[in-house]
Amino acid sequence: MIVAKLAGQIGFQVPPRRWVVERTLSWISRCRHTVRDDERRPEHHAAIVQWSMIIIMTRRLARHHRP
Repeated sequence: MIVAKLAGQIGFQVPPRRWVVERTLSWISRCRHTVRDDERRPEHHAAIVQWSMIIIMTRRLARHHRP
């Protein structure tokens, strides 16, 4: 993710919601298939990342809808 500098920013400053990106990347890396870089095409890697997020979100939804 590329974040543009804020107006008038001098030097490096951590963007305000950077932790959201870091947290999401750590969730994705918990899936085994996303840890290795075996894919030959970027589309395959994007599909695996999307599949990992689908798994994460369905587990979350299932956890909240238990009787």
